[in-house]
Amino acid sequence: MGSKPRLLVIVENFEGWERGADCGNDLDFMISHGGKISKIAIVAEPRWETLALAFAGAGFRRAPVKFFPSAELEQA
Repeated sequence: MGSKPRLLVIVENFEGWERGADCGNDLDFMISHGGKISKIAIVAEPRWETLALAFAGAGFRRAPVKFFPSAELEQA
């Protein structure tokens, strides 16, 4: 078998979540496939770093989660 896939999340034009927004599909994906991912990189504006890492479960999942400012997309 090959190596585990990596996940790259690119956040563009994001203004935030609405109260009561349905995030069920995102959570279902992470519950079903989260253990199969070797690492996660999130690229977004720096103001979203704390929320993005929290939403991705940084520190609570096996795969490391790292944030990159939009200007560092190539490094991600």
